[in-house]
Amino acid sequence: MNDCQAIEFLHSPLGGAAVVIGAVLTVAGLLVWARRPGAPGRSTVVLSASALGVCVAGLNLVLDTAGVWQSCSYRPPLIVLGAMYLLLPIVFFALLLMGYRWLVEHTR
Repeated sequence: MNDCQAIEFLHSPLGGAAVVIGAVLTVAGLLVWARRPGAPGRSTVVLSASALGVCVAGLNLVLDTAGVWQSCSYRPPLIVLGAMYLLLPIVFFALLLMGYRWLVEHTR
């Protein structure tokens, strides 16, 4: 199976909706987690992850427009691309930063 066949699912209404709804719900859960009282620095984690997510989305936008990065993963609808290249990286970077926070708390 090549890359384009795997991306075809995102062109379907069900595939696009699944990615967008999943990404929005995950980011919403992340925001709820950040607003909970308890551990300080949660909002900093979300803010940092959001800045990194915006950087990833900007890089994808600029380099795709310039023709440097060309892939069939840039062909789905714009809202699906926004979920894949903005919202999901925010979740990934937040999990990465939370892992580092956990590691700092559990090591000398």
